[in-house]
Amino acid sequence: MKKSSLLTALILLLSVMIFSSCSVKRNEFDAPKNLRIEYKHNPLGIDVMKPRFFWEVNDSRRGAEQTAYQILVSSSLDKLDEEKADVWNSDKVESDQSAHVVYDGPKLRSRKTYYWKVRTWDDSGKASGYSAPANWEMGILSEDEWKAEWIGQPLVSNVEENENKWKWTEWFWHPNENGINKPVYFRKKVIIPSNKKVTSALVRMTADNIFTLYINDAKIGSGQSWQTVYDFDVTDKMKSKSIIAIQAANTAGNVCGLLFSLKIKFDDGSEMYVGADKLTKDWKTTNKKSSDWTKLSFNDSKWGKIKLLGDYETSSWEKIDDENPYIAPRPVLVRDEIKINKSIDRARVYVTGLGGYVMYVNGERVGDDVFTPGWTHYPKRIQYQTYDVGNMLHKGENAIGAVLGNLWWSGGLGWRGSITYSNGPLRFLMQLVVDYDDGSSQTFITSKEWKTHLAPIIKTTIYDGETYDAREEEAGWNKTDFDDSKWRQAIVLEPEKGKLVAQQGPPLRVTKEIKPVKITSPSEGVYIVDMGQNFAGWAKLKVKGEKGTRVQLRFAETLKPDGNVYRENLRKAKATDVY
Repeated sequence: MKKSSLLTALILLLSVMIFSSCSVKRNEFDAPKNLRIEYKHNPLGIDVMKPRFFWEVNDSRRGAEQTAYQILVSSSLDKLDEEKADVWNSDKVESDQSAHVVYDGPKLRSRKTYYWKVRTWDDSGKASGYSAPANWEMGILSEDEWKAEWIGQPLVSNVEENENKWKWTEWFWHPNENGINKPVYFRKKVIIPSNKKVTSALVRMTADNIFTLYINDAKIGSGQSWQTVYDFDVTDKMKSKSIIAIQAANTAGNVCGLLFSLKIKFDDGSEMYVGADKLTKDWKTTNKKSSDWTKLSFNDSKWGKIKLLGDYETSSWEKIDDENPYIAPRPVLVRDEIKINKSIDRARVYVTGLGGYVMYVNGERVGDDVFTPGWTHYPKRIQYQTYDVGNMLHKGENAIGAVLGNLWWSGGLGWRGSITYSNGPLRFLMQLVVDYDDGSSQTFITSKEWKTHLAPIIKTTIYDGETYDAREEEAGWNKTDFDDSKWRQAIVLEPEKGKLVAQQGPPLRVTKEIKPVKITSPSEGVYIVDMGQNFAGWAKLKVKGEKGTRVQLRFAETLKPDGNVYRENLRKAKATDVY
């Protein structure tokens, strides 16, 4: 009896194994899967005129190999289901390629959706079935199709700030003497108008990386760090004719530069700046030291001309003057309302902003990606995003709005946060195309008809963080029936030089939320929130308090021995949010 039971069990097990083996064998070679276009699944708004196809060969047999493929591209899903490739049929192509297969059909059209599928052949000449259908949609393919205008709000100029702003000119150096420990010498003659009396004179300067300043043969002072601006009061050194003499060198590298500015105030209230720029002709330089070279009487006729290295605002040394910090534009709200009278078939919005934007339709955020439009070299390329907003619109009035911020465009780059592509104004560009069920379409664009208002975000930059004043919120600003009569009319801005291109890389999105692992309080009113890891993201905090109460969040990567945050490694970055 036991032997019979054992035999039955073995027969059953063998049957299961044979059945399983047969079933696996039948499914070993199947239709291709994981279809992508330009690395993406069913992408919206691409602008590559010859997009590339990708798929995975679905063949689990050992040593399996694709020997050929065939791609069908159709103008509709119905035609694709019937295997009518009215756009492009690659026919059978003998190849093992399954990535970067280039489309080779007729010219693709803006905003058109294309449907495709693929099949493959194995090494025995057997064809798989066709894959499940995939699709892609083209974006705006030519500049002429852009009807939208860049809009924004005029910058508010701080007259007092501009008046007090120090006037820097250009960095300069010897025309061909660079390198470690190779001193060079500079001279500049300054003549005071005979009808004026000097009331003050201030030199502000630095060098990469050491210098010594002389005026009329008197040693004024030295500096040894290009990251520091050195100030010298030279009021009592200025004469009717004076000679500025500077010895400089780089003791740490072969990138050399000198930045110099002299501000002279006169008794009549006028001012004179002395620096180096294209209009200044009489700076002299040499790499050979002579006796008496710091004296006015020295003959420098055999010295050469200086070489200009770039103005203070854009040079590779950044804006190093701590007394004249860069202030990024304040974020702005923009809005408009549109009316839709027909049933919607589909709606696509093509949108971008500089430096960054978050768009809303009827109070609902468009898309879940962040840091749009992304960092590119804006003078060359500006990315736009394409979104499906058909389910966000409805018959009747609809509200469209956006919050504009700085990001990489005007938020300050470099280790001092002083390099910018632009100082503003912030700008927005949107083109919404609505296709109706009756076959017609309508386009809505940004224009001077839009309204603008300052956002409750007072300050925001990548390095310094954000200051938000909830008292300045405009409730319902991105919904219909909002009263924007007190908002400013948008201004139309000059077109950007950068070419508008569809987003190429994957979007940045929030991927997870993490909670603190520990909260401590090293002193009254101060709390250290330990998230347990480094991460890129935002802090979400619920608080209660009286109106006007200030909550400050300072971010760091590690702690001091006393339990407070260590932030010295952040250098100039404030990394602080204020609410």
